[in-house]
Amino acid sequence: MRTVKDRILDHFKAGEFETAIGSANESEVFLSGPDIYSIMDHFDERLREALLTGDAEAARRTRLRIDRFTLFCDEGFDANALIPLVDLRDGYRGKILLVSVCGGVIGETICLRSGDVFHRDILRNTELEIRDLGLASTQVFELGGAFLCSEPDGAIRIWGGSDDFGPCDKELAAGLIRALYPNRLIIVEH
Repeated sequence: MRTVKDRILDHFKAGEFETAIGSANESEVFLSGPDIYSIMDHFDERLREALLTGDAEAARRTRLRIDRFTLFCDEGFDANALIPLVDLRDGYRGKILLVSVCGGVIGETICLRSGDVFHRDILRNTELEIRDLGLASTQVFELGGAFLCSEPDGAIRIWGGSDDFGPCDKELAAGLIRALYPNRLIIVEH
């Protein structure tokens, strides 16, 4: 007979993070070191399989799960750690989108996302990120977009808006970026 802990581990391994976290919180079952290692070993094996078979989508999804499960554990099993506030690589130049992520085991969180040519693609990829983590009750809402440019002197400039979603709150975006890069000058053009 499978124990509650066994079912929780199975849910994590299946990428059903919301169900796993909800069950763990409900039953007050806590993960020990060996439990965490078994989940990570499972993910490592799935990643090896995906790379061997050339399944880029499965590899991307598994890398995301490894990264976010590690954050979840590092942050003391806080479900909100699954959703980093800022997804922005150093030196980025391009579009950014503020989104609200909430529901299920995730408390309402305002996040900044980047990395695509169109704001609607940034939104779509954020929704994919949530789905890949098995956060079935979590929803993503767009809060407007802007452009961002990393200047040669290290400053970060935010301006403009989104044709699809309108302008974001650039001061809020600057605050999120400032937390990630506290020693950088953030310039907001209104």
